[in-house]
Amino acid sequence: MTHAVSSTNTGAAGVQTTSRGASPADGRAKSSRRRWSPLRSWPKPDPPHRTDDEARLFAMHLESEYQMKKRRHPRPVTLLAILVVALAACGGGETFSKTGEGKTKLTIVQSLKSLGYATMYVAKEKGYFKQEGVQVEFVDAPGGSSAVSAVIGGSAQASADATQHAVTALEKGKRMVAFAPLSQQVSLPIVVRTGLWKQLGLREDMPIEEKIKVLEGRTLGVISPHGENAQVFRYLLSSVGADPDKSTFVTLNDANGMLGSLKQGRVDAINIGQPFPAQAVYSGYGRILIDLAQGEYQPLDGTLDNSVQTTEENLKNNKKAFVGFSRALIKAQDFMYKSPDEAEKLLHEQYFPQVPDGIFHDAFQDLYKGEVWPTRLAMSKGGMEKLIDFMRKGGTTVPDDWQQAYTNEIAKAAGAG
Repeated sequence: MTHAVSSTNTGAAGVQTTSRGASPADGRAKSSRRRWSPLRSWPKPDPPHRTDDEARLFAMHLESEYQMKKRRHPRPVTLLAILVVALAACGGGETFSKTGEGKTKLTIVQSLKSLGYATMYVAKEKGYFKQEGVQVEFVDAPGGSSAVSAVIGGSAQASADATQHAVTALEKGKRMVAFAPLSQQVSLPIVVRTGLWKQLGLREDMPIEEKIKVLEGRTLGVISPHGENAQVFRYLLSSVGADPDKSTFVTLNDANGMLGSLKQGRVDAINIGQPFPAQAVYSGYGRILIDLAQGEYQPLDGTLDNSVQTTEENLKNNKKAFVGFSRALIKAQDFMYKSPDEAEKLLHEQYFPQVPDGIFHDAFQDLYKGEVWPTRLAMSKGGMEKLIDFMRKGGTTVPDDWQQAYTNEIAKAAGAG
């Protein structure tokens, strides 16, 4: 299949789970109609009673608040993406070293700092990793393929990314294994630029098929041409009989590139993890077309999305460390659903301080209400099967032995029920 791609420089298994059938808070059956979205309950960025000048002042206020918080909370220094790739290419150094306190060091490569990985962040800030004998560091890399290369090359011990990368690595003869889910739902809202929304007279109550067909022939912003963002667009368009190849996919590399291009009108739509869609909506230049975190497109609802992945050899030789890591995630999951207000505050202050309070609150609630974060650690067989269907419809070749790309051995050893 040929892809219309325009590049820019802007910027195994065994345990079946049914956790999405119950509320994480009290075990009650969850409603099959999950259309509540805080992103749509906000006041519209430019309501009829607000003048253009007032709208501009509102946007300036948000930008000012963003810059002030950014100065008060400078972004932590991380390894440059190019360094991660270079280390991977040369095989890296010794992995699984120990700290002076005897804790196992784990470097986790992530393609993007996102609320989809929130359980890991909570586990670190609450001290759960250290309680389980591991010291964790997060490092950013430019896309999932680079993260996989870093792990295979030995410069990192695991990656946090879309589970599909473990499947595609298997297709390329590289054995990566997903062992701990981070999000049990594709949580990438489809955001269109406000100008297009108005131009086409789009409505929130439009049939979902009509919403999807709006994307055909448009300029779509993605982080990488064959990554999850692009696959989401391709899957949705293919599912309603539209032709993905009529659209132009623009590679924008990171969240800043995605938001900037949407704001400046260089792309018509993007899909990316929270809190970035919330920023676009709250600032007035984006509108939510489809909120996948709320299961708005039923065939995609319950698809196993992000997970922690490593090599088969790493799992075999360092099982104790990964079991400890997984136990910490179980504690974090429990904390997040029992104390969501505390979890939200912790994540906002430690990982997303530059995001204004109201924006972050609704971004967090979008994922919390949608039960995006797992309530059980085990990799769901049904969720994996939906992922494989998603990949195939998105134009990705899936190997026949795709079940080798995930395991529940570590989850069982960690006590996942």
